[in-house]
Amino acid sequence: MIVVMKTTTSSTKSLAAQALADMRKGTSGPLKSFSFLNEPVPASRPKVTRWGVYYGKRYTVWRKEAYPAAAAYDGTPTDKPVVVLVEAVMTKPKTGKLQTPRGDIDNYVKGPLDAMTAGKRFWKDDTQVVGLKAFKRYAEDGEVPGFFVHWIELEEFHDAS
Repeated sequence: MIVVMKTTTSSTKSLAAQALADMRKGTSGPLKSFSFLNEPVPASRPKVTRWGVYYGKRYTVWRKEAYPAAAAYDGTPTDKPVVVLVEAVMTKPKTGKLQTPRGDIDNYVKGPLDAMTAGKRFWKDDTQVVGLKAFKRYAEDGEVPGFFVHWIELEEFHDAS
């Protein structure tokens, strides 16, 4: 079923809440959550030179804050497949007419998933992520910006190999 609606912060927030409710219904495992409470930044295209790999300044700053936060997570990493929901909530600029934040949604998702995978405290490898839902929106009044990541382990998953 396709639903057409005007894109607003509240409609995107509502869609994310519905997706989260659907995740809860889909399995009996516990829903787990983690938040990166720094302003979301889309991943920049890496520049590869013979001296190394470099990212844009804004994304590099975000990574320096996010990676230690993910490494401090005290959960037990799962070895099961997971379905992940990422909500990127940004501060709305004082000027501008865009209804949604700039940047491709896949570039927003890359940062938190890479940080969570690098720490090996959420899951052992990012190949375990078998499903992904992602939303980006501006923060409502009084709402804290950040990445809000929720995941659930799939209890009964049969590998075809």
